[in-house]
Amino acid sequence: MFTSISWQQYLVAVTSLAAVYYAVVLAFYYRDILKAALGRKSKSAIDPSSENQAIIGEIKPNNRETLLPSEELQFSSEN
Repeated sequence: MFTSISWQQYLVAVTSLAAVYYAVVLAFYYRDILKAALGRKSKSAIDPSSENQAIIGEIKPNNRETLLPSEELQFSSEN
């Protein structure tokens, strides 16, 4: 088979290619965070220091839900 390269050369090449691949993928998915970390502002980067940012809105109580005490719970008994 292949006798011109050693196992060490093969593992170094595969490890290097995998590291480059994952660096590119992570840079693609986290580019906004990387830009913010490098001092560049991005339009879509979320600023965690702003307190008035409501992402999903306020929590509203559900007035239609009723709660029963444990004594009023009824279970069927099948023998």
